[in-house]
Amino acid sequence: MPAVTAVGTAATAVCEVTPCSAMVWELEPPWVRSRIIASTLVMTTLAAVLFFLFVVPWFPGVSFAIILATVTALHLFPETRPVRLRRGHRILELDAALQRVDAAVSGPTPSERVQVVQERYGALLTDAVYRIENSALFDAAVPSTQRFQVALATWDPDAPDAVGLASQIETTFQNAREDAERLGFDHLPQVARSPARRAVKAITLGLAAPPGPEREVALKGASTTLKELALYYLPVIDPAAPTLIATRKELPR
Repeated sequence: MPAVTAVGTAATAVCEVTPCSAMVWELEPPWVRSRIIASTLVMTTLAAVLFFLFVVPWFPGVSFAIILATVTALHLFPETRPVRLRRGHRILELDAALQRVDAAVSGPTPSERVQVVQERYGALLTDAVYRIENSALFDAAVPSTQRFQVALATWDPDAPDAVGLASQIETTFQNAREDAERLGFDHLPQVARSPARRAVKAITLGLAAPPGPEREVALKGASTTLKELALYYLPVIDPAAPTLIATRKELPR
């Protein structure tokens, strides 16, 4: 029963249906009618067989009744058809539903796992405050960050050990992030820590303020402070950019 319940829950999740509507066998009207007729005839035939056996044991109709019951069961009961699950107008063949259950149970592919890491890392790259407060995650000179960047740069979805490579990316990213958040401002040179804290306060103030002079002054102040620090792993602030992170300019060819 627990195994059946688990599979049923997985099927419900994959098919995006409610438990009440997930396990509904679809019986078309002709199929239902033929089954009712067949069941009625079989029960009637069995009653006749019992009558002849106990009342007239040697009556020739016994043989005929047995043959009739067999023919009725074989020809009137419908053939086995693929079971289908209904959800509104969506109908899933059983094989297709089981394939989707298998996919859900097996989990995401290596490429999907790496994509999750890339999206999380990308979100942190566009978070100006996070990049200042946890700058070690963006400094390749930090060993854990370097391992993560190398793992991400060498990712190959077609590699034989794609599963292992995806696990390495996940692990190195987690380790690099934990190290960066543990270090915080301490990763910065001593002389840069106070200015970096002021830049964070200015950015926070600018983001909280409505568009206007106060916001512009705060963000420009943070931009100037970070430029003066001249640390390659700190963000370049652009008050006009949606994320406040200035885009890298391509070098002239």
